[in-house]
Amino acid sequence: MNTPNNAVPALVVTADTSTADVLKILATAAENMKRIQETPWKTNGNYGDGFPNIKDTNGSKIPVDTLIRMNAAAHLRETHYHEAAARMGLSKYPAFQINGGNYEAWAHDIKLRYELDSQEETYNKLKEYSEKMKTFLSAAEQKQQLTADIAEFLGSVSLSPAIEEPASATVIS
Repeated sequence: MNTPNNAVPALVVTADTSTADVLKILATAAENMKRIQETPWKTNGNYGDGFPNIKDTNGSKIPVDTLIRMNAAAHLRETHYHEAAARMGLSKYPAFQINGGNYEAWAHDIKLRYELDSQEETYNKLKEYSEKMKTFLSAAEQKQQLTADIAEFLGSVSLSPAIEEPASATVIS
């Protein structure tokens, strides 16, 4: 079975790894996997030709063989487009597009859909393990983790005092 290119590498957790360290490892792994969810789409997702919209799946996965057929169809359509232009003797012609996206954009989005579908289960399992692992934190570890979370939050927001209105100015006409 093929492994996605951006799979999280194996992280070593042993029985001796502290609860706090295990939680950090799980959080790091989940955050790395979450990045794929934030990857922007390059097409509108609507390929047409009876294929499902790859951006709007309503929570259902698209079978891998369907994604492969979509990629093959896009590649063949582009190849045949350029061959047809050459047979017509055209040196200049409009760029190839399928519903507003070229082959590279469709290949990107098809691979993105594959990655999103294949990582969902792993991402959910990491979150599940994290929740279970939190039950083993001592009160002191919980306080330490909460304090660290608060410090990170406070460091990321602006807590400067409200901007004061300037004193009344004299308007010169």
